[in-house]
Amino acid sequence: MDYRNKTKRALPYSIAISLLKMLIAISAMKYVVDYLSVAEYAALAMMATFPKLSHMLVAVGYDAYIVRYLPAINEAKKAGDVGWNILAQRLGLISVICILFYFFYRVLGNLNQQLAGFEQHLRVYIPIVLFHVGAIYLRLALSARFLQKYIFFLDFVYQIFRVICILGVIYLRAPFLVLIFCFVFCEGFYFLSSAIAFSLKTSWPNLNNIFWKRRESKREKEYRHISYVNSLGVNFLGSDVNKWILGGFSAALQVSIYTLATQILEKLLDFFPIKMIQPLAEPAMYGKYDEEKEGKLLNKMFQLLYCANNLIGFMTLAIFLPLGRDLILAFFKREYTADAFWPLIVFIFCIIFYSMGFGTVAKAIEKPQILLWSKLSVVANVALGIPLAIKYGAVGMAVASALSIMLKNAIIYLLLRKHIDIWIPWNSTLKGLLNTSITVVILFILKSWGALDLFIGSLNIKFFILAFLGMVIYMTASKFNSIFSSEQKELLLSLVPKSTRRLTDIMI
Repeated sequence: MDYRNKTKRALPYSIAISLLKMLIAISAMKYVVDYLSVAEYAALAMMATFPKLSHMLVAVGYDAYIVRYLPAINEAKKAGDVGWNILAQRLGLISVICILFYFFYRVLGNLNQQLAGFEQHLRVYIPIVLFHVGAIYLRLALSARFLQKYIFFLDFVYQIFRVICILGVIYLRAPFLVLIFCFVFCEGFYFLSSAIAFSLKTSWPNLNNIFWKRRESKREKEYRHISYVNSLGVNFLGSDVNKWILGGFSAALQVSIYTLATQILEKLLDFFPIKMIQPLAEPAMYGKYDEEKEGKLLNKMFQLLYCANNLIGFMTLAIFLPLGRDLILAFFKREYTADAFWPLIVFIFCIIFYSMGFGTVAKAIEKPQILLWSKLSVVANVALGIPLAIKYGAVGMAVASALSIMLKNAIIYLLLRKHIDIWIPWNSTLKGLLNTSITVVILFILKSWGALDLFIGSLNIKFFILAFLGMVIYMTASKFNSIFSSEQKELLLSLVPKSTRRLTDIMI
């Protein structure tokens, strides 16, 4: 299979998906945060944990299975049969969970103080659990078949609908419950349209492929089971579980602050190359390694992703360190949002450790047990999270999460080195730090001197202009002190379409 050409064709759509999600989702987040009270926003944050936590219970590694093995199926109909078989059985289990939620929604409200008084809202929210989990598998299946073009259009329509619904609620000054109904409609629409898109490109669901008992090899079953246990650890290191820890020991304000910080972080990470092209890079790396079993090539691909990630990661740090608090206050109306700066800074300082790509390498060589051992860091997350959340609230929870992620990646790296010759390009990291330091110093000087006050007075827009200047300064420094080697530049240029090759060459 020609993975390079498939990657090249799908790459623009994969990048567009991330940019689209980031830009529209940030706008939606602003309107929601500004419209809802602190208590309502905290309640919405806790409700939003249910889809992922429910998926965690029923996945049993089938999400990892789709990403790892669906790209290798050449026949579209067979890929569709496998996809629908997995999806139908997962949705059957999720339906049982939704029914339990519906009848025991009052119990859930009593278990968490952030949901107290919002039990009716939770009951209305329940269908989102079903729709969201279904959409997870459909997106993974579309990505595994290199159908990023369809994901792009689906995401575009979904995000536009979502923003329109939010703006409509604000314009009509409708209550919080109406906003929940709007979210249910948007999620249901996205699930249904994704199902149609997948069916058109593979096969339509039927009773035979839904209830067909699919055979798995011993290798596939072992991979799936270990991947599932690993995903349990990932969820326990994620923001959803951390919100429950924080919500159990802190007030709604701290939950809202932490949620806002993690949501901003998630939107920033959407712009990171390793996150932006992950649905595309994973099947491409898996397929290429399956064909050639070449560890040296896998190391080159890992280092390319690592350096590309650093390029954006250090730029994020360079801009948010001097301007982050000002940008948050300029963007959101509510005063408490400024307190999200410190937990966000903790995350950004450690952002290089969040998406290092080690997990993709471990899955490519079919050693998911390495990821399993790395979940020992879950103990650190809980052990540090509880006392730090009690004493320092959202900032303490952010510190616990960041340290746990660093420990997790250190464990994966050390264990990977026993199976494959993989190296972190530290020279690239040092160059990125130097470019960041230059940018931070210049931005602090421009900010303290009030360089733009003469032209635009005290308008908040000056901080966004400074942020843009910071990007220009950082990219200029990176051009003269490039974090990419000449070989990495050639490989990167070979993967992008000809129409964007010149612009890519200028940027790196």
